[in-house]
Parts: sequence; structure tokens; C-alpha cells
Amino acid sequence: MSVKLNPRKSYIYLVSKLGAASLNLLSIALFTRLLTADLYGNYLLFSSYVTLVCSLLFWWHRLSAYRYYHKFEDEYGSYIRTSYYLYGSLIILIIILCFIVFFLPISLTIKSIIYMSGVGAIVKSNFDLNQNILNIRRIDNVFGINVITRPLIFVIVGLILIFFFSINYFGLIYAFILSFLVVAIYSNYIILNNSPKGIFRLDIASKFASYGFPMIGLFIFDYILTFSDRLFLDHYMGSGMVGVYGANYDLIKQILLFLMIIQSYILYPQINKAYEKGDQTTVHKILSFNLSIFITIFMPLCILVIYFNQFITAIFIGEKFTESSAQLIPIFSVMFLLWGTKIYHFDYFFQLKEKTKYPMYILCLGSIINICFNIYLIPKLGIVGAAYATSVAYLVVFIISIIVSGRLMPTKIDAVVLIKTCIILIICITVINIPLIVSLNTIAKMTIFLFIYSILAIKFNFQRIKPHIKYLYQ
Repeated sequence: MSVKLNPRKSYIYLVSKLGAASLNLLSIALFTRLLTADLYGNYLLFSSYVTLVCSLLFWWHRLSAYRYYHKFEDEYGSYIRTSYYLYGSLIILIIILCFIVFFLPISLTIKSIIYMSGVGAIVKSNFDLNQNILNIRRIDNVFGINVITRPLIFVIVGLILIFFFSINYFGLIYAFILSFLVVAIYSNYIILNNSPKGIFRLDIASKFASYGFPMIGLFIFDYILTFSDRLFLDHYMGSGMVGVYGANYDLIKQILLFLMIIQSYILYPQINKAYEKGDQTTVHKILSFNLSIFITIFMPLCILVIYFNQFITAIFIGEKFTESSAQLIPIFSVMFLLWGTKIYHFDYFFQLKEKTKYPMYILCLGSIINICFNIYLIPKLGIVGAAYATSVAYLVVFIISIIVSGRLMPTKIDAVVLIKTCIILIICITVINIPLIVSLNTIAKMTIFLFIYSILAIKFNFQRIKPHIKYLYQ
């Protein structure tokens, strides 16, 4: 059976990621009400362990496959088989490591965590690899189906296991593994069934390794930077605080980052293709447009979330998790705006120039800052101290990334768009604070904010980005 490959349809990314984000928000709303903070925190710790294994073993391979598709597009059969053989070798390595762990003099609980994290990492990394291949090849329909199906399975299976089998946070762990496994098996079939014959190529594997291996250090530091706060919270304050912190963190991550991810899925394949073909003019135009979208879409969204944070958290997070939300949400909102801009804009410069060692050094510095500030601030400020520590580290990493990436490739910020957006946001905030409006309910004020911003942005900013839209979002 063969599957017809669809032409690119960028709206699929918007619809699918919007659906996935809605399901992820639903899962936070449901499971923060069904589980205690301690139990939900234990699940979040498991997911952080899975991320650690993925960062150590799998991410270098996935991003190498993503980076070099267009270079080996004419030899796709060998490219895809080389990629999957390398992935298989990493699975064998995990099995060997788990076998060694079996004989180590450590508790059965720790062994179980290692085994479960290994299984979770295998299925999640398979899913991530397939999604990157589907994206770079623009097999959009299958990509979109997977994006929605995975969290849907997670929510359904999680609810069944918790409600009918009374399996607390382990129900979420089993749902996590099963959701990635089901979608990964289907995607493996789609990708391999639609690929021509090929062989394992040592030159392709060597290219993957030379590009990807230096990124292992980067991913280790990235893990420390993004997850060490949870580990320190668990050490100083227990898993309950991890649950509270993680629920607020994941909520803002879903609200702010999902649109950035959509943007990257649409634009990065085109940036990569133009760069490999030597079309520098197109590369710089798309990069400039990408940054303008961060200014006109994501910065206002960040302000909206900060201003109405109590209303948002009351909807999506259970009462047991909202005690510190008023302090955490504004910090997380700014943090993810900076982090998303770094990942989905300035990191492209390092990837295209194959200078992956630079972000590794930058994240190393950020990791050291994060660890030191977590150790200092958590005992003094508690859960908010962890948020401050991570935010300071993100800010340092963001600033250095801008400086270093600018030396590799010139970056152009449309100052006119930035100034106009700031003025429009000031107008929006001023209007919703007019005495006649400030007494309205929150939904009405949010609607007014969005309406005024949309009208003014279309009036004063749309003309500057309009030439790119028809070409890029077809």
C-alpha cells in the first residue's frame, strides 16, 4: 500500500498544532485536578528523565537527519535507511546499558525509573525523528494527523487508567509511552513504505556524526538549563512543588511556544533548502520576516498572558496548583518569549553555518548560572526563586546568542515594526484601563485588547510583512 505525498499546505501546521495545544492544555486542566501535586510532580520528574536520555543519546541524530535532508535528497533511499540504522544502533546501546544497570547494587526503585525512562526515550525519540522527516519532506497531512493523535491517545489512556484502574501517576507514564509508540509505529510504516531502495552509507553516517556529536554537549547543557530547576525543587521542597511549578511552566509553554513551533515547521524547511542551494537573498528575507512575526505576534501574546494571567490559570490549572501562579506566570511568559526567539530564530544561524559548538558554549555558561542561582534562590524564595534563576540564565543565553549569531550571519531587525508594535501595545493596555472598560469582565477586556491590537496591527504593520505571506504560507 502506498500513500500519496501531499503538496505543502501550511494551514495543516496551524490546525494540527492548535489542536495538539488544546489537548495538552486539556490534559493539564484534567490531571492537575485528578492528581495531587505530589503525584503530578512525580510524573513531571519522569518526563524530565526521559528528556535527559533523549538529549544524551538521540537528539544529535534527529537534528542531523533534519539538517541534511536537502543535501542527500537525490539519494533519499540511502539517506533514510542510514538514518534508521543509526537510530536502531542507539536502541541497542540503551538495551546494553539497561542490562548493565540490572547488575548494579542500586535499589529496585531506581532501576525501575531507569528502565521506564529508557523505554520512554526510545518511543519519544522515534516519534520526534519521524516528525522531523515528515516535516522536512513536507508530508503535511501525516505530520498533522500525528501531532493531534499523540496527545489525544495520551489524554484518553490516562483518563481510563486513572478512573477505571486507579493507577495514579503511573497511569500518565503508561499513557505517555503508549501514545508515542502507537504513532511512531504508524509513521515508520508511512516513511519506509514510501522510500526507494537504498543502503547504509558510511559517508552519510559520518556527516551525521560530525555535525551531531558536538551537539551532545549542547543538549546536556540545554537539559541542565531547562530542567535543573525541577530537580533542585524536588531536592529542597519535594515533588509537590515540582508539580505546582511544572503545571504553571507547562501551561505557559503550551500557550506561547506552540505558535512558534508552527512557525518553525513552516519556515525552517524553506530556509534550509534556500541555504543549501546557495540562495542567500531568500535566506535573509525569510529570516527577517521570521523575526518580524516574533515581534508582531508572539510579543503581544506574551503581554496578553501576563496581563490576564489569573484568569488563564483559573481555567487551565487545578486550585491546588495556582497558589504561586500570579508570581510565576509573568516570569515564565517573558522567559519563553526569550527562549522561543533564541531557539526558533537565532539558533538557525548556528545550524546553517554548522557551528553547533557555539551554542554549546553559550548553554554551558547558562547552565552554570542556572545551577548557582537555583542553589542560592530556592532556599530563600522557594518556588519563585527557581523561576527567577532560570529566567536570569535564559536572558544571558539570549543576549549572547544574538551577539554571536550576528557574527556568523547578519541579522536585520525591522525597527519600524518593533516601534509600531510597542506603541500599539501601549494603546491597547491604556484602553482596557479606561474606567468604563476596567469594570467589565475579563473576557470582555481580553476581546477588546485583541480587537484593538488586530485592527491597529493590520493597519500599520501588515503592509511591511504582506509581501512574504503569500509566498511562504501557501
